[in-house]
Amino acid sequence: YLSLAQSDVMKVRRSLAASAGEIAKIIGPENARQDVLPMWFESVRHEEADLRLRAVECLDTLAQSLGPSERAELLVALQRIWVDNLRGWRERETVAMSLDALVPLMGEKPGILRSLLLKGLQDSVAAVRQAAIGVVGRSPLPPCGISLLRSSQNSARHSIIGRRS
Repeated sequence: YLSLAQSDVMKVRRSLAASAGEIAKIIGPENARQDVLPMWFESVRHEEADLRLRAVECLDTLAQSLGPSERAELLVALQRIWVDNLRGWRERETVAMSLDALVPLMGEKPGILRSLLLKGLQDSVAAVRQAAIGVVGRSPLPPCGISLLRSSQNSARHSIIGRRS
């Protein structure tokens, strides 16, 4: 796996990025932190759009396979990755659709959920906003997550309305 992750062949790297979550489940949290997580971060920050998309498609499986501290690192980094690296709307839509699977994994970090949902709700592409709305509608949000969303409701509303004018 590690030697394949260094391959210059894009098809190989796409396949590895798409399977990062499953590989992490097999090798366990400690080895996933050491071997899979760096490869996933490299993939999601890559210039190749399809490689980034394949990496974010396995986000929920990867997060579930990590230990609590590595999961927190991944979710905190995801906020920055959304802004800096997810240039394609399909990548952002995929992350937004994954958020409901990540809700139970957020633990004591509801601010991350709030931040990512707001990024989705304020996105310039309707499909991404719709995916974020779907998460709010179907996820069992923790009480603190609901209150955080309510407290920022006006901010998101003003941002979306301002974009239409």
